[in-house]
Amino acid sequence: MSNKEILDKFIAELKSEQNSSRFEVTGDIAEGGMGKIHFATDKPIGRRVALKRLHDTLQNDEEARIQFIEEARITGMLEHSNIVPVHTIDVDEQDKLYFTMKYIDGDSLLTIIEQLEKENEEYISYYSQFMLLRIFRKVCDPVSFAHSKDIVHRDIKPENIMIGDHGEVQLMDWGIAKFLHNNEPLSLKEQGNFKSLKTLDGIIKGSPAYMSPEQARGDIQDFDHRSDVFLLGATLYHMMTLETPYFEQDVDTMVHKAEHCDFIPPLEKAPDRQIPNELSEIIMKAMHPDKAKRFQKVEDLTEAIDKLMSGQTMSTKRTYKIGEDIIKHGDTGNEAYVIIEGEVEVYKQFAGKKTIFTRLHAGDVFGEMAAITDTLRSASIVAIKETTCLVITPETLTEQLKKMPPWLEKIVTALSNRLRSMDNLAHPMLISDCTFEVCNQLKLLIMCYGSINSNSHLENNLSDMIYEISNNLKIPEERVRPILAGLVEIELADIDEHLNISIPNWNLFSDFVEFCKDAPRLSTTSTRNISTIDVHKVYTDGQSVIHRHSKLAPNQKMPPLKTMKPLKDSLNQESSTKFKVGFKDKLQELMDYAAKSESLNQSMFNNRISRQVFNPAEAPKISTKFKIK
Repeated sequence: MSNKEILDKFIAELKSEQNSSRFEVTGDIAEGGMGKIHFATDKPIGRRVALKRLHDTLQNDEEARIQFIEEARITGMLEHSNIVPVHTIDVDEQDKLYFTMKYIDGDSLLTIIEQLEKENEEYISYYSQFMLLRIFRKVCDPVSFAHSKDIVHRDIKPENIMIGDHGEVQLMDWGIAKFLHNNEPLSLKEQGNFKSLKTLDGIIKGSPAYMSPEQARGDIQDFDHRSDVFLLGATLYHMMTLETPYFEQDVDTMVHKAEHCDFIPPLEKAPDRQIPNELSEIIMKAMHPDKAKRFQKVEDLTEAIDKLMSGQTMSTKRTYKIGEDIIKHGDTGNEAYVIIEGEVEVYKQFAGKKTIFTRLHAGDVFGEMAAITDTLRSASIVAIKETTCLVITPETLTEQLKKMPPWLEKIVTALSNRLRSMDNLAHPMLISDCTFEVCNQLKLLIMCYGSINSNSHLENNLSDMIYEISNNLKIPEERVRPILAGLVEIELADIDEHLNISIPNWNLFSDFVEFCKDAPRLSTTSTRNISTIDVHKVYTDGQSVIHRHSKLAPNQKMPPLKTMKPLKDSLNQESSTKFKVGFKDKLQELMDYAAKSESLNQSMFNNRISRQVFNPAEAPKISTKFKIK
């Protein structure tokens, strides 16, 4: 039977049962190469449907009409929850073919990807990597079902995937689908009254941005279920990278690239998308140019995705070369690392000097607090051997939490929140005075990392000192700033216009630090106890600095260093003695200063450091007792 005879008989049978006024077209949904999809109402039932019409320009094209009929037939016979059901196929009064389908209210997967690319916050918050994988997993099921019926789709892409408002996933547009391993023409009726034509061989069918090499070559006989696997991989590529595997302005160039499988691996295409290595490997295997090296069945692909989603493979592996920094001190970051193999060094570099804390090996974890607390990195981590790490992101943790029972997710979330606030709740220096600890840290840090200024005083950058003291004591910078401000007020420290803090009298400052330590246990304060027991001196040879601390009798003197000269103290003995007599009162005033300044949170440092402008004369005045008479 000829094509014309097939069509004439088929349409005659449709017209014999025709109810041309049944559907009322009310709008347009989409338009493709074969036809146009409209909103329509099935009036007898009162339901909204999608009505697809063949383009007017193709209504007299026999092959196009047969392909249109086969799309409806194939879609209708694939009864699956993820394949949109076909209701009717018919012709209108002008003998124009159309068929109706269930109307899906929602977005196409392509629309979702485009919104993610535009950084639409609403879409980003909902369509996480895990949610996209869930959608993809649902797309695989109808393809697997079709393959079980010996049917291949041949045009799987985000544009042909609909996501309903309630999460339903539908694989659409079976317009170029075909049967495999069937030498006999398809029956248009179950009784075998009508026959369809095969799709012509040698014609490229599909979308060039996603197609497999065999599809790009137009080798229809070579297209099989593994070619659909390639299209699934290409769709997943687009979902994860937000870009198609092939994109060129010239279609011929795009087809040429597809023919040679010339696409950029997903990790290189979108490094900022944090695609796990395991997921990238799944995509690359699905899109392998050699069909024999792809997943051989859709079920193999879904098994790999299921393992990834269940956490059996869940994180990105990264390899670092010897000497490569993994984490840098002071940086922001929210990734945790598990060492798979290799060795790293934990260190801190301050004022050009490197201090090594420890070394970590396979099985050790680092950076874990940043994944849940968003804190700054407290140290640097460098690979001292070639090191491979498993990288765990907050998103990975969140996605894994979503898989837990709701009560378990709430417990883990509560624990992480409790840990985030634990320092503020329990840190002793946050619930009591920390004057001594801050002053002692300043003494140690400025001793280790300070330099000698033009006035022969030890100095260092104020911002660095505040940061290091805060980091070492694990207290907020707001606890440190007012104490340093008080030291400036009582003239135990100076701050210049370059925001460098210096110690004008090392002996006096050291005595004060020791007094702060012992003050809670002292019932009386005497000049003798402070000035005669502890003696502090700093010496320099121009490059190095030495701090000497001795306990001497009143008639003893610290012996000089032959190759060193002492740094000059600005106060004479009489002034120092007068200053030391009031240490206890000065300490109380310093503590009051810190408390008041902290409560206001508008101390001189808070605003002036941010503007890089500082004038000690503008510091808030707490008491005239700070000034030396």
